[in-house]
Amino acid sequence: MSGIKCISVTKDTQKIFGELNKIRPNDLSFSSMLALACKEFVEKNTKGQIKIDDYESGFPDVFSEISVWKSLIEEMPDDDFKKLQKRHTQLGNLINKRVLKCL
Repeated sequence: MSGIKCISVTKDTQKIFGELNKIRPNDLSFSSMLALACKEFVEKNTKGQIKIDDYESGFPDVFSEISVWKSLIEEMPDDDFKKLQKRHTQLGNLINKRVLKCL
């Protein structure tokens, strides 16, 4: 669906739109930038979606209930999941080295 959408710009929103316009890449229209900002807001506030940023340290505690990790892994965005996979591999390697020392 395309068309024209009108928004009201108040004293409060004028400052916010000004800040958004400052960081907008030159090759991106203001309306496209506003749509991206809205998309990010929706993604961050979707009910039930868990993201790395939801935890102060970036992740739940290692010894958290497995259900917490399960929810995080099932719901996290692909970019965060790739970061988790990389760290999981690194931790697996460290654990395997420790196991060999224990044998």
